[in-house]
Amino acid sequence: RWDSFSAHTPMGVKSFHNLVATYDPLVHRRLVLACHYDSKIIPGKVFVGATDSALPCALLLDIAKTLGPMLAARTYQMLES
Repeated sequence: RWDSFSAHTPMGVKSFHNLVATYDPLVHRRLVLACHYDSKIIPGKVFVGATDSALPCALLLDIAKTLGPMLAARTYQMLES
C-alpha cells in the first residue's frame, strides 16, 4: 500500500510517498526492513536520487526476496504443529 503525505520543506510543501509491503499481515510479530530514496531540488538542473539512497533500497528488496521462501517454510511448519 502507498502511504502518501505532504510536508513543509525549505522548497515549499512537497508530496512524499512511502511504499509499505507486508508479507503476512495477520502475524503479531514483524520484521521491518526500511530504506529511503530521495532526490534533491537544484534549480536549473535535473537530479534524481543518488547511489547512497538507491543501493540500500535495492539490497533490501533482494533480502526480502531471499527471506520469502524462508518465511513461507516457517509459516508452513507452524501450521503443521
